[in-house]
Amino acid sequence: MRYATQRWESYFCCFNGLSPTEIEFRRFIKRPKKEVLIFIKGRDVSKKDRDVQHFIKTIRESYIYKRVTNPDGLKAYVLSSLISYLDGKGKLSKGPFDETICREAGYEDIDEREVKDFLKNRAIKIKVDIPRTPIKDFLVNTLKIVKKDDGELRPTHAGLLFFGKDPSEYIPQNEIRIARFRGVTRIEFIDSQEIKGPFYKM
Repeated sequence: MRYATQRWESYFCCFNGLSPTEIEFRRFIKRPKKEVLIFIKGRDVSKKDRDVQHFIKTIRESYIYKRVTNPDGLKAYVLSSLISYLDGKGKLSKGPFDETICREAGYEDIDEREVKDFLKNRAIKIKVDIPRTPIKDFLVNTLKIVKKDDGELRPTHAGLLFFGKDPSEYIPQNEIRIARFRGVTRIEFIDSQEIKGPFYKM
């Protein structure tokens, strides 16, 4: 999705009688399967240049557009439209982040060795038996951190954070960055390290 905006006439530099905005717009609409949402500055079309009026008329006849009067209004419309677009595509989660499915990942992104290691340590620490059910069944039915999505098993974000082979591939903020400085002034840098991996081990 892309947003084409009509700007102040003073910014127009014409090529073959067309403004750069209109040229960009015409190139864009030639591409297949693209959604177009246009924002036009100002409400009084009659005060605009004749070519601009023709361009706006073309837009009004074929596309969805919004009128804005200032940058804050444009920001609000863009944000609202983006949220609506992502929601329509099923990209926005309506539930807690950790419980939602990561649709970019598959069950193959789960490291069953990490699950076994976790269950072994858990059994020792809280003195319980290691579950005898298959790992996959345990993740789906007991922990509920792997769920069916369109017939495929996919991990939730919690599943990736705890048992993913590379959680940071899908959740980039899942890392800890640490650094050492000499003294207390943070002027002389010594070294740094990035800590990645399963959440409970980090």
